[in-house]
Amino acid sequence: MKGYEKELDKCLREHKDKDIPFDVELLKLKLEELTKKINEQDAEKSQLNDRVTSLERENFELKTNSKFQIEFLSNENERLLKINIYYIDENFNLNQVNEEVKDLRRQNDLLKFKLEHFESKKHDISSKLTSTEFNIFSSFSTPPQSTKKNLNLEIKAKMIDTKKTDEKIPEQILTSEKIWLQKNNGYLGLIGSEFPSVLVYTISTLFTIITVSFILVTTTNISGYNKENLKHNASILNCTCDCWDAFYRGKHPRQSRNSEFKYLYFNYKTQTIYLLVLSLFYLQLLTNLFQKVIGHLINFVKTGQKSLRLGVLLILGVNVYSNFWYGWNMWNFINDRDERFSKDLSCIALLELVITFLYYLSLERLSLTNGNYKPITMSTIAPLCCLNMLNFFMRLPRRLEEKFFVTFEPTLFQIEEGIFFMKEVLAILFTYFAWRTTNRPSYPHLAKKDLKGKGVLINFGLWFVLTGVYAALRRWYAFGK
Repeated sequence: MKGYEKELDKCLREHKDKDIPFDVELLKLKLEELTKKINEQDAEKSQLNDRVTSLERENFELKTNSKFQIEFLSNENERLLKINIYYIDENFNLNQVNEEVKDLRRQNDLLKFKLEHFESKKHDISSKLTSTEFNIFSSFSTPPQSTKKNLNLEIKAKMIDTKKTDEKIPEQILTSEKIWLQKNNGYLGLIGSEFPSVLVYTISTLFTIITVSFILVTTTNISGYNKENLKHNASILNCTCDCWDAFYRGKHPRQSRNSEFKYLYFNYKTQTIYLLVLSLFYLQLLTNLFQKVIGHLINFVKTGQKSLRLGVLLILGVNVYSNFWYGWNMWNFINDRDERFSKDLSCIALLELVITFLYYLSLERLSLTNGNYKPITMSTIAPLCCLNMLNFFMRLPRRLEEKFFVTFEPTLFQIEEGIFFMKEVLAILFTYFAWRTTNRPSYPHLAKKDLKGKGVLINFGLWFVLTGVYAALRRWYAFGK
């Protein structure tokens, strides 16, 4: 605007210097021209402003779209990475299956070779077997069929060992044949293929009985004996029991050999069924645990592979004690018709069973079925840490009241509470070492990233909430608060 004012002033001075009279019409025309130019420039300026605004809007939209695209591509990349890991795992498993198939084919070829070999020499071996059996059993009665079979296999083994056959047998085939003959000529051939499982179950049951007896005697000695009970010992010769209905004896009288003494009494009541179910439940759980441990020990003797986590087995032993401590208390409260702590004990016993089951899942380092590595995952570490910390805080008020942390005298309370405190300390150590050593066998960098990422927060957050819900439900169910 100032430029046009200067031009107007210049025009006025020229007219003044030349003494030219002012022409109003001329000035109006020039003013209109100047106004028109001003309007045109204002229009251009307005267009430029609109253009700048449009460019700024486009720039903002591009930034926003690029941000969304980056997030979308990042999520898509993470998804594809997980799919890639899954396919890599599947490929690894398929390779293992392929190796197993190759082993089966080699065994099949081996069996075919043995079949062809025995068919080709069947006539010669049969004649030799006939003459040998006649010489051995000439002074005895006809032997059983199983003895004949074992003798035939033994003679075959000797003939193969001394290489009396015309055809030369490869060393690999000879070794496999010896193993096959030993298996058929040993206890598997005489008793049956079920003998190992029966033996394992028998040993597991024996260990279960020993463990339960040890825990019962230990807990009884820790808690101590009632003085009045010690004064009244049961007499086997002249014992009477008026509180026993004796219905399970049927038509037989209460007395046996002039005495009503029995090693085990039970009445025909509904609570008796509860006690039997509770006893069988805990005993079966312990038997299954011993079966698993003995199976892994046998596998270690056979293959030399350490398929058990010994540290977890130690922690599991302490948790077995706490499980049976609560179970035995429940048993006694039901048997004594005392319902004061039955609800609270059932809640805590359920919590101990969950903790022990999670340790049981972490016990195997290598699977007995296929030999694959079984890592400890965050879905096991997080609940064990949260539930054991809940146990610690539930028992903390009484420990502070009894001065457990500052008293070192070997009292009954100190011994009993020390076992439970050791269980909680072992749980913290398990959480630390499992978190440190948990990784994928082939992709440790991805495992560390997963352990430090959202998986830890999600698992611990979820189980922290579930632990709080359990504590609230237990307080409401057991105490009505």
